[in-house]
Amino acid sequence: MLADLHEGLNYLRTQPTVFALGLTYACMMAGVISANVLVVALANNLLHVGARGYGFIESGWALGAVIGGFAAAPLARRRPYQVLVTALFLLAVGHALFPYVGLLPLAILMNLVFGGCRAIGAVLTQSSILASVPNRLIGRTQSAFAFMATILQIVMSFALGWLAEHASLQLAFLLLGATYGAALLAASRIRTLSAVPATEPTAA
Repeated sequence: MLADLHEGLNYLRTQPTVFALGLTYACMMAGVISANVLVVALANNLLHVGARGYGFIESGWALGAVIGGFAAAPLARRRPYQVLVTALFLLAVGHALFPYVGLLPLAILMNLVFGGCRAIGAVLTQSSILASVPNRLIGRTQSAFAFMATILQIVMSFALGWLAEHASLQLAFLLLGATYGAALLAASRIRTLSAVPATEPTAA
């Protein structure tokens, strides 16, 4: 496992376009998982809707993810790069503004949009990765991205929890939005780097 992970990381050092795609996906995954720390506090401390309200907010995410999954394919055939950038922009700005939502129905609607954007972003990044990476390195590359995403998830979960408890929930959501902003910055490099042809490294 370590050898495969090492080979995947070595491959990414020579493929900046693939690395940008993977970093985009890793930041999205870190944002998705760590956001649960804050959405619970949002429902309880800011909206005061309790567990039932939290369930409704999360149902908005689930519905949005289903819609986004179906919408990803037709959108990808038109302008995949613009769609990816737009989805990441909405995730970044939307999460920074999420603690100011004020009303449960609006929170559900926003989370529905977030779920759709995340699903579209995941489909576009993963399909681009699969199309760019040689078959024999797919598993190794995905393992490297999973490793990156897991580390980010752990760091972000602790950081968001600490900020929410010791600073403010608004500041924690701002950091969450910045995480999606990092994904947006990584995605912004894809168009420039994609002009450089990818080459598979020779075996040592």
